[in-house]
Amino acid sequence: MLIGDVRLKRVYQHSAQQDGARWLVDQVWPRGKREEELSVEQWYRAVAPSRRLRHAWESGRIDRTTFERRYRLELNPGDLEPLLAQARQRRLTLVSAVRDLESSHLPILREVILEALRGEGVVSEPASVAETH
Repeated sequence: MLIGDVRLKRVYQHSAQQDGARWLVDQVWPRGKREEELSVEQWYRAVAPSRRLRHAWESGRIDRTTFERRYRLELNPGDLEPLLAQARQRRLTLVSAVRDLESSHLPILREVILEALRGEGVVSEPASVAETH
């Protein structure tokens, strides 16, 4: 197991043992899904983008660079600690109901987590974490 292994996955995809800790990091619960169907350890809304920011991005009122900058400003370092604790212990899979993971907040959140772990000396180089499904 690689410490600092953070992966991304759609919540609608089947869970797998190699997912490690699965944390749903969306502001709203995925439509039409019951809790037992999702196999998530935690629904962690604290690190989801604000509704206002998400709507500005989805409507095209702001570009990707602006979205990333504002989202990083919204993230409270204290709210990251539970995710960092999981990533220090085992693989962490961030799950979301978004259709396109790569254009969502998840890659930004993954990078913020990895930056924090690198700052702690837990991860010494950028890890290959792109098992995005």
